[in-house]
Order: sequence, then structure tokens, then C-alpha cells
Amino acid sequence: FIGGRNGKSPDFLFNICSQVGASLEILKTGSRGKGHQNLIELLNKNEPVIVYGDIHFLPYFATDGHFGGHAFVVYGIEGENVFISDRGKYPVKISLSSLQDARASKFPPFSPKHTILKITFHKPQKDLREGIKKAIRSCCLAMLYPPLKSFGLSGIAKWANLITDWPKIFPGISLFDCLMVLCVSRTKSSG
Repeated sequence: FIGGRNGKSPDFLFNICSQVGASLEILKTGSRGKGHQNLIELLNKNEPVIVYGDIHFLPYFATDGHFGGHAFVVYGIEGENVFISDRGKYPVKISLSSLQDARASKFPPFSPKHTILKITFHKPQKDLREGIKKAIRSCCLAMLYPPLKSFGLSGIAKWANLITDWPKIFPGISLFDCLMVLCVSRTKSSG
């Protein structure tokens, strides 16, 4: 996020899928019930589901900040427990109500709107090497020649200079919350 992605969202997601012979469908709804139904339908097909949620409602983040553009994988629901794979080393178990609150959040930025990324593989890939090489090459070019100076390698350098002043800029805010605020405010101001 700090250095920018290889394209705007959701374009970079479609690009990733095209590199591995898959297609992407983005399911969104304003209905909590329909959002839950979409999730259950995919889980009942034994498919892990990529969802968006507001980190404020995900208890393992322990933050007061809001960011609804966070993607993670739900791979099971058992009663009132939800099983999640996120960026941590180990899977996480949270309550169903926490998941529903995270997916239903209306707080800015990036209200999740019960979004699900449904990936369909059309043909088995025998050899992903070429697709992976092409994707790495594309990412490298985007990092070297970003559309804005706040993205890519120049964006990382800019952030490296800004981050040392975080306690002065955001007194009383935890480092994690400060990084989230910087990320969102700089993205908005440069986009």
C-alpha cells in the first residue's frame, strides 16, 4: 500500500487473475443478509472466500481506526465462530457478529459493502512460470515508473522521510493507527 499497487483497485486484481488463467467477479451488496448468503453459498462449495472488512471490527487488529479496504480469507463458519486466514502466521477465529460488523461497516475510507472477490479458474495451469515472470516484470516496471511520485519506489522513499515525524504529526496516536491514517490521507491527497 505504501508504495502503491500495480494498478488501481480493482484493476490490479483482474491483472493478477489473468496471469494465472482465472477470472474475477466482484460481488457487492448493501444488504447484510445478502452479503452473508453470498459468503455461505461459496463456503458450502468448499471454497475459501476473499472478503473485505473494516479493520476496526476485526478484534485481532486492536485499532480504533477504520479502514474498510482490508482483504482477508474466510475459510469456515461453525456456529458463532468464523475461521479466517489473514496476514498473521496463524489462522484466526473470531465471532460471526464481528465478521458481519466488519463487512457491513459504513465508516470511511472504503466502506466494504459486503464485498466478495470470487475467483474462478477456467483451466488448470500446468506451468505458472511464464505468468509469474510476466507479473513480476509488470510490477517492477510499475515500481520504477509509477504514475504518481507518491507510488512505486519514489513513494517508498517519500514515506521513509515522512514516517520519522509521525509522533509530531499525530501525537497520541499509536504507530499502527498513525500508519493507517498516513496511508489513507496521503492516498486521498495524491489521488
